Amino acid sequence: MRKNYTIYASIIFLITTLILSGCSSRSEGFLEKANSSMANKQYTKALNYYSSAINSDKSNTDAITGKAYAFIMLKRYPEAVSCAESAIKQNKNLGKAYAYKGIALSRQGNYIDALKYLDKAIELKFKDSKTLNERGYDLIKIGRSDLAVDPLTEAIKINPKYYDAYLNKASALVNNKNYTDAKSCLDEALKLSTNKTDFYNKEGLLFQSAGLYDDAKACLDKAISLSPKNAVLYYNKGLVLTDSNNYTEAIDLFNKAISLNSKYSNAYDAKGLALRSLNKLEDAVKEFDNAIKYNSYNSAAYNDKACVLADKGNLEDALKSINKAIEINPESKDFYTNKSFILKRMGKTKEAEEFQKKANAL
Repeated sequence: MRKNYTIYASIIFLITTLILSGCSSRSEGFLEKANSSMANKQYTKALNYYSSAINSDKSNTDAITGKAYAFIMLKRYPEAVSCAESAIKQNKNLGKAYAYKGIALSRQGNYIDALKYLDKAIELKFKDSKTLNERGYDLIKIGRSDLAVDPLTEAIKINPKYYDAYLNKASALVNNKNYTDAKSCLDEALKLSTNKTDFYNKEGLLFQSAGLYDDAKACLDKAISLSPKNAVLYYNKGLVLTDSNNYTEAIDLFNKAISLNSKYSNAYDAKGLALRSLNKLEDAVKEFDNAIKYNSYNSAAYNDKACVLADKGNLEDALKSINKAIEINPESKDFYTNKSFILKRMGKTKEAEEFQKKANAL
C-alpha cells in the first residue's frame, strides 16, 4: 500500500506541475500580446490581454503591473492604484509597482502620497525616466521646484527625447527664476514637439503658474492662431486673464470656449468664478449648475457653488453642495476648509472645528 501511495503521489505531483507549467506558459503568451498592444498604444486591447494573463497565472506580477500601467494610460487611476497594490502584496520589493501606484496617485492630484511611492520605487532601484519625471512634477506641484530640477535632469539624461520632462524642468526653472536655463529647456522641447499647438499651450500654462501673465497670453495666442477652433485654448487663456484680474475679458473667452464645446463643464465653472469676482452671484450659480449638468462628477463646481451660496447667505444649500463635493473628492483640503467655514457661519462650532481638523490632516 505504501508503495502504491508513493506512486499515486508522484503522479499527482507530475500532473500538478504540468498544469501549472501550462498555465504559466499561457500567461506568458498573453503577456507578450499585451506588451505588443501597449507598444502600439492599443491600451484597451492590452488591458484585456493583461487580464487574461493574470487569469491564467495569478502570480504573474509583470502582467499585474502592466495592467496597472494600461489603466494609467486609459486615465482609470483608481483601478491603476488597485492593480499596483495587488502586485505589491505579492512582492514588497517590486519597484515598478510602487512607481505605478505613485504615478496613478499623482494623476489624481494626491502629490504628497504619490511622492512617497515614487521615492520607494527609486529606493528599490526602479529609476526609469517616467518615475523621475513624475517625481519632479509632483515636487513642483507641492511648491518645491528647488528640489524638482535634479530628478527632471536625470529623467532627461536617461531619455534625451523626453518632451514632457523638458517642459517640467522649464517650469521648475521658471519658478526658481532661472529664466536662461528655462528658455534652453523650452527650446529643446520645441524641437521635440510634434504638435506646436500643444507646445505653445503648455508653455503658456507654465508661464501662468509662474505669474508671468503677459508671456502666458502671448504663448496661448500663438496656440490659438494655429488651432482657432480648439476650445481648451480659449479656456486656458481665460484662466490667465482671471488670474490677472481681467474678469470681463476672461468671461468672453470662456463664452468662446463654450460656443465651441457646449458641454465644456470646466469652462462653465471658470465662468462662474469670474462672475463671482464681479459680484454677479445669481449668474455665477447658473454657470456652476451648467458645469454640474454636463459633468456630475465635477467636484470643483459643487465646491464653487457652495462658496457662492454661502456668499448669498443660503447656508443650508451651501452645505448640501459642499457635501457633494466632498463625496466626489474626499481628499481635498480646500473642501473640508470650506465646509468648516459654512458650519461656523451656521453656528455649528464643534462640527466646524472637526472639519477644520480634517482639512489640516490632509
